[in-house]
Amino acid sequence: MNKVSVVLPTYNCGTYVGVAVESVLQQTYSNYELIIVNDGSTDETDQALAPYLCNNGHIRYIKQGNKGHAGARNTGIRAATGDVIAFIDSDDKWLPEKLGEQVQAMEEDPEVGLVHCNVYGFGENQEVQVRGPLLTQEQLQGYSGYIFDNLYFRKIIITTTTVMIRKSCIDDVGMFDENMTRYGSEDRELFLRILWKYKARYVNKPLAMYRNRSDSEGQNYERMIKGQEYVYEKITSLYGLPQSSKRAVMSKMYQEWAREFYAKGRFADGLTNQVKAIRANPIDMNAYFALKRYARFLFSRAT
Repeated sequence: MNKVSVVLPTYNCGTYVGVAVESVLQQTYSNYELIIVNDGSTDETDQALAPYLCNNGHIRYIKQGNKGHAGARNTGIRAATGDVIAFIDSDDKWLPEKLGEQVQAMEEDPEVGLVHCNVYGFGENQEVQVRGPLLTQEQLQGYSGYIFDNLYFRKIIITTTTVMIRKSCIDDVGMFDENMTRYGSEDRELFLRILWKYKARYVNKPLAMYRNRSDSEGQNYERMIKGQEYVYEKITSLYGLPQSSKRAVMSKMYQEWAREFYAKGRFADGLTNQVKAIRANPIDMNAYFALKRYARFLFSRAT
């Protein structure tokens, strides 16, 4: 039975971290260790964690200066003694069957390097909804197997708090890129390196819960865009992928961000990203059509 090392990085998340820890301790799968990495918190994180650290053989607590998500997760990976590693962010939580279901999926196929699953989204008011739909058998093919292309070309999303990875795969391809600390998207970059060589397996159940927070780093859109630009530059160069592929995916990325900005009423930022989409891939006619639609919309608002 595989031992799971659960890596939980936390930075100034004392309000929520106890809920994340509780969800790990309530797992039905018992062969695990929980490695909590306090990444230089200055809030009440120590006090929030204190009740869990007394006489609990499952938990190891590491404190360090602030290194960001990538650095904190890498500290946890270095400390891990398990055969597989699972990640949970300090403001998320898991359903009790999460580890057991994913270990079983991994043990059924030794060629699988990464297991992921569906996820619930919930907000600060605790309202819960499924973040992604349950998939049909045909759709599942895009989430399991050799799915590098699907992640690279943004056909699927893999949420970090749903992921379990064989430790041997990380030993092979390397850990999180700490150069990305100032940007984010270090999880996407690592998953792409793993999926270049290894199969994925998708558990078609929502076994994790992702918290949507208004003050989350995930709301820093400009930072996220910079991170994703870095990912595609690095991965395209690392594996010698065609520049046409990079242009296509960058155009798609900017169009997605344009829609996000428009939906939030940030019309100038939306137009900026729509223009970036055209510059990234001038032969993508969808980018021109989208720009035309948005221009008409903005003109109608102004008249």
